[in-house]
Amino acid sequence: EKTREPTPSYAFVHCMGFVESRLKSPSSADFSSYGNSNVTQLKQTRRGGKNEIQYLVTGYVDAQNSFGAQIRNNYSCKVTGITGGKWILNKISML
Repeated sequence: EKTREPTPSYAFVHCMGFVESRLKSPSSADFSSYGNSNVTQLKQTRRGGKNEIQYLVTGYVDAQNSFGAQIRNNYSCKVTGITGGKWILNKISML
């Protein structure tokens, strides 16, 4: 079995999940594509034989608000990925 390392694409996917969980209507979410988002590696450390890589992901999501109107929200999400597939949300901001 291959051990999953934290990659920028995994960081993007996990941030989408963290953002989606904060929306009024998650099923209406339409996220910016990976290519139209920004994923930056902030730091990398090694603990207990596992890599810990922190990423900052920025993008936008179009989703319905509580009145049913489709609104664009810009988001910024800082996550730490740990070898083996564990992801920790460090900070999230939605405007």
